Amino acid sequence: MLGRGFLLGIAVGIGIGLYAGPLLGKAGVRLIDDEKSLSMMGNLQKLTPETWPTNQNAKEELFRFSNWDHVGYGGASKVTVNRCRQISDQSIACELSAALSWIQDQKALEAVFNGTPDNWLMVAVKTP
Repeated sequence: MLGRGFLLGIAVGIGIGLYAGPLLGKAGVRLIDDEKSLSMMGNLQKLTPETWPTNQNAKEELFRFSNWDHVGYGGASKVTVNRCRQISDQSIACELSAALSWIQDQKALEAVFNGTPDNWLMVAVKTP
């Protein structure tokens, strides 16, 4: 049923695991370099912007970008900015959740904003 190559591969994998397993537990062997992991964590922190659109700004921009009637439907709708990631100096990508007055369920959205912390403009939006 199982080919010789498959069984040989399993045997070699088990042999390597039995040989390398005890070596990984010794003090001299490290799986992750601390300096590399710390620098990677620093880069991840840089990806999170210090400021992002407020919930109100995101709602206004969603209605503007989609050409929806903000006066008629905006008051009963709610948009929440869950988190954002820096794309470039003046662009961020954000996860939004929208509870729109004409839709029963809450919707998840992904949006890209350009601008500055004082003036975020939505340039793209989609549902994941």
